[in-house]
Amino acid sequence: MITQSTIDALLRDQKGACWKCGRSIQAFEVHHSIYSRDVRFQKYLDMPENLILLCGDCHFHHGQLLNIYTRRKVWQWKKEHGYLMDAWHWSIPMRVKDNFDA
Repeated sequence: MITQSTIDALLRDQKGACWKCGRSIQAFEVHHSIYSRDVRFQKYLDMPENLILLCGDCHFHHGQLLNIYTRRKVWQWKKEHGYLMDAWHWSIPMRVKDNFDA
């Protein structure tokens, strides 16, 4: 479950702007960089390391956000902003095989 404190942290880290287009967002949508419908992984995938906030227009083009290149950009952005991405990645029982540091 995504908590209000997680959303507040994302808003702070993104300075209230859409991650993709950079426009200031009043209403936002939460996007999972890595997603699974398997409820066993929800607590890991709903952590701030895996989430970005998008405006409705950018989230509408959801398919463009799912490719490896965009997920790698999210990964690098998160690392640059102090998220412990490697620790988070290895804590997930499911192993995502993407090489985000390449």
